[in-house]
Amino acid sequence: YSFCTLLVRAMDDAIGGCMAGLIASCITHPIDTLKTRSITQLGFGHSLYRGFPAVACLSTVGNGIYFGGYSWSSEKLTRAGYGEISTPLVAGAAANLITLLVWVPQDVVKERQQTNNSAQYRTMISTAKSVVKEYGVMHGLYRGFGWSALLYTPMCSAYFLLYESYKKKISKHLGIPLDSLSVSHHAVGGFLCGGVSAAITTPVDYLKIRKQIGLPPSPIPLLTKSFAHAVMYRVAVISPNYALTIALWETCRKFVSTNLLL
Repeated sequence: YSFCTLLVRAMDDAIGGCMAGLIASCITHPIDTLKTRSITQLGFGHSLYRGFPAVACLSTVGNGIYFGGYSWSSEKLTRAGYGEISTPLVAGAAANLITLLVWVPQDVVKERQQTNNSAQYRTMISTAKSVVKEYGVMHGLYRGFGWSALLYTPMCSAYFLLYESYKKKISKHLGIPLDSLSVSHHAVGGFLCGGVSAAITTPVDYLKIRKQIGLPPSPIPLLTKSFAHAVMYRVAVISPNYALTIALWETCRKFVSTNLLL
């Protein structure tokens, strides 16, 4: 493909990612709130949609960057001769590292609101201002950036490796092209692959959330009821979120490509 074609295809995927991420987050945000409160043991009784404006504003943009970046990276890596395993691993990691510039501030603001009902955390703007005033931008809004990189980079790489492998196996089994897979095929793949990648990275998520909301370091309570709940909630958030997001993304990117750009 030419540079212009790659750019337009990445734009297709970015717009599709924005649309898909917003719809999926609307549905799964309450479960995410329960997961955060289970890990921190804070904030029970507050609205389950606390922190959603930050997700709606920043995660929507982040999903656009993420899927557009993944599409761009995958095409470039494939043209450079990377294999079926290394391409999704590297492309997923690259897309994630770029998107963390948006996702980390979103997580900080969202998690503060999910676990604290004080006036200073009432709105997305007031929460961001309060965090910056107390800690500054880098130590406030980007608090826990390292933990986020340790969490999401292997998670995204594992997810796309599993998902791309799943698509090829289903396509071969059914004897149809990849482009002919149905929405349900994509949704099932997103659900299964998202659940696996979420479960294996829950210990890092535990450490990340405690860091971002300012709790002291704590050993990971692997054999406790609260940690089991955290794993359950995390899988319950990620599996349907990824199922919805990937199915909507595959659908939206085709719609955008057909009706808006290409």
